[in-house]
Amino acid sequence: MRKLASIGVALVVLLCSACTCTAERKAVDRLGEQQEKLWTKYAFYVASDPRLDEAAKNDELKLLDSLRSLLASLRESLGD
Repeated sequence: MRKLASIGVALVVLLCSACTCTAERKAVDRLGEQQEKLWTKYAFYVASDPRLDEAAKNDELKLLDSLRSLLASLRESLGD
């Protein structure tokens, strides 16, 4: 799942070229919608994984919060 999160970050960074045209805004919105679906599933997976202790679960959830923050910053930079 970390690979999946890393791919999401890579896509956000690639789109972060800060062009404010409509195509980029729509792409970022679509990426956000797709990532939110994945993040919801991943958060459920993390919460229910008995192999992870509370510290590991918190680390994984912090990663999701960091990705959400990055996407929000990208949206803000595009003027949304």
